[in-house]
Amino acid sequence: MRSKRKKRRRNNKRILIPLLIVLVIIIAIAVALFQDQSGPPKHTAEEYFEISNVNYEGWKDENSDLWVTLVSFNLSTIEGDAHEVYVTPVSGMTSPIEVGDIKEGTSKTVLIQLSMAVYIHPEEEGFPFPITITCWEARGKITITLK
Repeated sequence: MRSKRKKRRRNNKRILIPLLIVLVIIIAIAVALFQDQSGPPKHTAEEYFEISNVNYEGWKDENSDLWVTLVSFNLSTIEGDAHEVYVTPVSGMTSPIEVGDIKEGTSKTVLIQLSMAVYIHPEEEGFPFPITITCWEARGKITITLK
């Protein structure tokens, strides 16, 4: 009787150990794949996006400072597609603007309607208007120069 029990235990151990090893390997692979997908973007916004055709609505005050109420521009990718693109002005109390997907070689027009006029002090090149761009592939701050 005892010898049969010992044989069963040995057989169970022979099966159980490889099964546990395979299970641990499968879990490790699943965790590695999940972490790879949810990692930080690989590019900065400045190296991934290009901004062109910048326009704005606003006025200059007596000190030559600019008050802006609306900014529009074309946004295109420099390399590859961009998925779930959002643009947010750094100032102006505006919620993120959903741009959507941008295919490589195409551009989308972004219209930022500010809820209240934003004051911008001039610099040498013009009036700096910083925005934040986020998507799966890139994230970061870009300063648009209004002229």
